[in-house]
Amino acid sequence: ADQTVGVALDQCEICRPPEWNKDARGYAQQGENLFCKYCVTPIATSTVNTPGGCNPIPVPFRIEENTIVIDRDELVSTFDKAEALERKGAHL
Repeated sequence: ADQTVGVALDQCEICRPPEWNKDARGYAQQGENLFCKYCVTPIATSTVNTPGGCNPIPVPFRIEENTIVIDRDELVSTFDKAEALERKGAHL
């Protein structure tokens, strides 16, 4: 809504749905808010790319000439950290 750009994984740092509930992973959007599919927390889209809480895991990026640029190593590192959290299992 505020026209800012955010880049994030469709994963949460704190919500880890159990293996039997894989459909509850990630986020959905309804109106101007995102919702965690697991805990149903509403998340303002303006907070995407902000770490902490139930926000999607931010991915470092920069904007060059109206293009979003993501460093490959940063993306891989962010994904690897998210997958390490995923392997820990449910902890909400």
